[in-house]
Amino acid sequence: MAKRRKSKCRFNERVVGLDGKCMNKHCNSETRLTAHHIVYKSHVRDDDIGNGITLCWKCHKVAHEGYTNPQTKVRTTAHEFVANILDSWIDSVEYRWDVAHDKLRKRIVLVA
Repeated sequence: MAKRRKSKCRFNERVVGLDGKCMNKHCNSETRLTAHHIVYKSHVRDDDIGNGITLCWKCHKVAHEGYTNPQTKVRTTAHEFVANILDSWIDSVEYRWDVAHDKLRKRIVLVA
């Protein structure tokens, strides 16, 4: 248990340290940051920072639960939310993009 917690802390520190802010272009918060696994850790079995994205706690909650736009009543799933964030920062983190985005797109296809 202690080893898992230590690994999780290192992953969080490395990803947040790299990005420095919430990567949701509509948020950009610099407080209460946490690392989010783009592809579920249980599916890839590693803590590679290429599978991480920095989100504030509010965006991280949406990344797990999805949301419904109160004005349009359109539902956005958690996977779509993360995919939209990835699409918006492709230029700034291209070195992490290829692996993470391909894994996420494959996961969305498997779920759909």
